[in-house]
Amino acid sequence: MCHNAAGYDGRPTGANPAPADGADLPEDVLALLDHHLRDLGGTYGDPEAGDPIQYDALRIEHDQGDVEIVVYNRAILLFRTESEAVRGIHQVCCRLDDLVTR
Repeated sequence: MCHNAAGYDGRPTGANPAPADGADLPEDVLALLDHHLRDLGGTYGDPEAGDPIQYDALRIEHDQGDVEIVVYNRAILLFRTESEAVRGIHQVCCRLDDLVTR
């Protein structure tokens, strides 16, 4: 898995991308991934919704193929939608950010 986040000005935060082998991920992160996150590939949010732009990208590699998830302006998207998918993606991004900043 690889999580690449950019700061609010669109530049990479420096600690990312954060590649991780599934064996290196804590159980709570693996549980979030197993909760159908692998089926949610695509782009979410609106890059024009905020200034500066917040950008997150997840790449999940697994036996059935790779999944790429891109989220623009995640904070704004969370306020505008009641989507379980968006909340799940948000949980994974937050948890991965926590792991990288340790």
